[in-house]
Amino acid sequence: MKKLCCCMTALGIFAMSAGLALACDKHKEAKTASKPCCAKSQLVAAEKDGSTTTVSEKKPGCAISAMMARLVGDKSKAGCSKSLTRESKSVSQLAALPTITYRVGDKNTDCAQQAKQMAGDEGTIIYLVGDKSFESRGEAVKTVTAALKEKTDELLSVRMMVGQECVRCPMAAKQLAKDSGKPVQYAAAARVFDDKADAEAALVKAREIVKNVGMTYRVDGEATRCSMTAKKCSTEGKKVEYVIGDQATSCPQEAEMLLERAKLVALIQAAEQTEEQQTASL
Repeated sequence: MKKLCCCMTALGIFAMSAGLALACDKHKEAKTASKPCCAKSQLVAAEKDGSTTTVSEKKPGCAISAMMARLVGDKSKAGCSKSLTRESKSVSQLAALPTITYRVGDKNTDCAQQAKQMAGDEGTIIYLVGDKSFESRGEAVKTVTAALKEKTDELLSVRMMVGQECVRCPMAAKQLAKDSGKPVQYAAAARVFDDKADAEAALVKAREIVKNVGMTYRVDGEATRCSMTAKKCSTEGKKVEYVIGDQATSCPQEAEMLLERAKLVALIQAAEQTEEQQTASL
């Protein structure tokens, strides 16, 4: 299959405050949890300055629900991602989301717990995001967050496609369609449409889906939906956890990454459900 042309520019680093980066960079990497590393619905408990971060590490070969395997460095030229083609399935789209892998010595692993075990007390863990490497997990997290956010922005826009080529200019799309004998289509919300109006209508629904993916908080074990309350309590030294779905973390940077990932998962799964419903009605 011919490599797709990509409209997206090089991934930018998500802007986080220096204070948050410092706080998260102090954290130690994942310690051994009670559940085995590669169990289904695996949760990795990371000890961070006395607080516990619960982060879902959904990796290929590690959990049945594994889906985060794409390296950020694997980019196409300038346009639509491969996951937008009609041949793609939601599992491949989810697997295309960026994630962190770990290197200890000359060995790599997708599992944070395994990396901790490999490193022992004296070893060093290097955090990998595509072809980029980091000594700090905080920097790796910011890089993944930026990639996830850019992917969300891509799905929440309408892009022209001719075959598997994504074209920015309407005139160029028209000429390419004429030369190839293929129609101009429109990619939006993890789907491809024959009509631009349908793509725009799908975006309206997609934006509502993203709005419904939010973050709640636990302050000393008490739930709240108010970010200002959580922030105030954090400055007062109270234990604040950021909750996204069934995942929770005491690190703001990790929380931002989990939130961006949850938005993408919601968009991709909603697109799959819509296509299944349409197929069933035929």
